[in-house]
Order: sequence, then structure tokens, then C-alpha cells
Amino acid sequence: MGDNKEKLRAMIRELGEAISNTLVESDAVQIVLKRIKEQGYHIDLSLAIGVGLYKEQQQKSITFPTAPEEDSEKELKYEINQTDLEFLNSLHITIDKKENQ
Repeated sequence: MGDNKEKLRAMIRELGEAISNTLVESDAVQIVLKRIKEQGYHIDLSLAIGVGLYKEQQQKSITFPTAPEEDSEKELKYEINQTDLEFLNSLHITIDKKENQ
């Protein structure tokens, strides 16, 4: 398990380096930085990147009935996983769920 964590840390570092290199090599970024320097400003650029990692979980299907004025035989089906439910809960949004079997 420790080996997997080290591999994950290495991949996250690699991701950070790839993002940084992309910014450094970006013509658009270089043009704006040059314009700022031409105005007499020194640039100390620091970016923070937040990475959220979630272990993949098997998604459960939750079914929501359509509005009463529509055909009651129809149902809307959304794929919502545990991470989605936790996010909705953080926004104080709760859903009445009926899980498919």
C-alpha cells in the first residue's frame, strides 16, 4: 500500500510539473507577462493548485419520477455517485432517492 501512495505522490508531482511547464511555454501567458514588464513591473508569479483525489466507487443509479403533469410512466434517470451526494449535502441539498435494483 505504501508503494501505491508513493506512486500516487509521484504522479501528482508530475501533474504539477506538466501544468507549470504548460504555463511557462504558453505564448499567451508570455505575451501578457511581457506587457506587464514593459509597464515597469517585476513579476513574482505564484500559483496554488488544489488536487482532490477520490477513490473510484461503483456508481449507483438513482431514479427520479417526472413531474406530475407529465406521463407518470416515464422516469428520469441520473447517475449519481457517493461523491456527488456528498457535494449536494455540502450545499444543503437533499434528494429523496429510490435506488434501482
